[in-house]
Amino acid sequence: MAEGRVVDVAGRGPMYVRGAQGPRRAPTVVLLHGLGATAALNWDAVIPALASRFHVIAPDLRGHGRGPRCGGRFRLEDCADDVAALIEATTNKPVLVVGYSMGGAVAQLLAHRRPDLVSGLVLCATARDFRGRPAERLQFTLLGTLTAASHLTPDWWPSLLPSAVRGFLPTLVRELGGHQSRAILAAAASLGTFTSRAWVAELTPPAVVVVTQHDKLVPVHRQRKLAASLDAPIVELPGHHLIPHRNPLALATAISAAIALLPRRPRIRRRKAA
Repeated sequence: MAEGRVVDVAGRGPMYVRGAQGPRRAPTVVLLHGLGATAALNWDAVIPALASRFHVIAPDLRGHGRGPRCGGRFRLEDCADDVAALIEATTNKPVLVVGYSMGGAVAQLLAHRRPDLVSGLVLCATARDFRGRPAERLQFTLLGTLTAASHLTPDWWPSLLPSAVRGFLPTLVRELGGHQSRAILAAAASLGTFTSRAWVAELTPPAVVVVTQHDKLVPVHRQRKLAASLDAPIVELPGHHLIPHRNPLALATAISAAIALLPRRPRIRRRKAA
């Protein structure tokens, strides 16, 4: 069972994390959740499966759940800096970073800004950018709006959820109740403008991409383009974007398989053409 605690992070204030202690001398895995989720919603059913081999830390990102308060001043770069400070506060070694959806964008930024803290990347259901076509941008805007509205109008929003998620309703109500509505809307806007195209190929931490094969929210071709940009192996995961809720054991298995594929050495940066 994942446990929650507050970590006092120098320069960033208190941060709420969930996780589990793994075997002695096990590497540390940091799990980063998606837009509108929390560590509990995205990872609670995944953490026990990973804790047999790893120390696991899963923070609530700013504006989400019990994460640092930020109002409408949400930036993905600030999330990456929060996570960097958390890593420094909890361990003195580079860690494996797993990012799901928006968490994948934060993971890319973390590896770009603080490669010294990242021993490897596992990027799940994510992309180099989320701008895409107008219809794709609209999906993230609607997701942010719906999540923000769920905090304000808890009586009607559960009826909009897929039936597979309604079993998590008590946890869902509790976790979403901690969101800052303005921050969630700002997070959706920030994610919609995120792009790593100019620098993702230069990341030095080795990476593996987990592709959710039936994903409609983050198109599969965008996930594969991310892998191609990184020269990264792919782990195929049959499922949709809600697989953390629908089949968390399959997600945990895919993450473990991806970690096993990570090279032991940093990647060599590509040289840009003159």
